[in-house]
Amino acid sequence: MDITFILSYLLQIIFIPLQAIPLLEFNQPTGQTVAMGDAVTLLLEVQIPVSTTTSYSLIVKAPFSTTAIFKVCSVEIQTIGENMPCVHKEDKKTVYSSRDLTSSSPEPDMATLDLGGITNLNLNSSTAASTIVFEITIAPLNHTAAVDSSFHNVEVTLNYAGTSTVDQTSSIQIVGTSVLTTSVSVSYGSLWTGHFHSHNQVAVGNDILYYEQRRYWN
Repeated sequence: MDITFILSYLLQIIFIPLQAIPLLEFNQPTGQTVAMGDAVTLLLEVQIPVSTTTSYSLIVKAPFSTTAIFKVCSVEIQTIGENMPCVHKEDKKTVYSSRDLTSSSPEPDMATLDLGGITNLNLNSSTAASTIVFEITIAPLNHTAAVDSSFHNVEVTLNYAGTSTVDQTSSIQIVGTSVLTTSVSVSYGSLWTGHFHSHNQVAVGNDILYYEQRRYWN
């Protein structure tokens, strides 16, 4: 068999499909931190292969263990490269859902963004021209695993061409808390002959703040 024919066949079944695989990368993949009570925004870059047309959908999974450790606040398109002028971010809607099957009011720990068909016209050879940048905002919840200095992974999956997928993860560390707690101590003279004392709590976001209430009379 002609060696040229063999090489041509191998290029068709191996090299060309590899060229059509989109690239998925977090900017930055590690080193992100977030405080309890705050949210953190991750940037995800998806490079669409040039001179291709296919359908895409993006799935984001926040850290989860029986119930959500983090919730997905938002998944939005930040920028679209000039090689894809027919893609309009205003048309793309994110659907939020939960893997939690036990809670009565579960937090959204998943998000799906159906991008539909995308054509890369290859008008510009730069990487940026073929890249779509997504903003993924997540926040830690009141969970036993969400403790100071703990590490958690955000998982993303890009579905394309019907049955193909590309996966990527980003590591996030919880560092401290953004809630400031103030302690007030008041002393009264001996003229006070009676008092009322109670312990109270109030929810602030995903945190519970505790405070004391005192009343004195003579």
